[in-house]
Amino acid sequence: MLYHADLFRFLICLFRQILHSYFLLSSLGKLNIMTITAHSKRVPNCLRKYRRISGYSQKDVANVLGLKSSSRISRWEKGECFPNITNLFRLAVLYRTMVDALFIDLLEKVREEIHLREKEIFDVRKSHAEEKQSFDEQ
Repeated sequence: MLYHADLFRFLICLFRQILHSYFLLSSLGKLNIMTITAHSKRVPNCLRKYRRISGYSQKDVANVLGLKSSSRISRWEKGECFPNITNLFRLAVLYRTMVDALFIDLLEKVREEIHLREKEIFDVRKSHAEEKQSFDEQ
């Protein structure tokens, strides 16, 4: 059975892996925030939806997170910027959901991009193997 601290460490590691994959693919030029957000400047998220379902105002959420004002909450909800990893987990706990649910649209777009990139890599490897096989047969 996982204890709360172990679960928290596991979730942090998982989130770091997701971010690492995102930034690794970004550095390859195959994935960037502009492609993910369909050429808009906003990051798709469900933060406002979960806040409203939970019955909180932006000011309530800011107070719970220890922020001085609700402007940061507003910017996160509008998709102008990301919450840091600690605040992301705090939001998930506050809204009683998983972290990926808060950014499910972004996650789906990232998955699509990664699957396309994986397919490209597989196709290249397959064609190289076929070329090698035909060369070896000669």
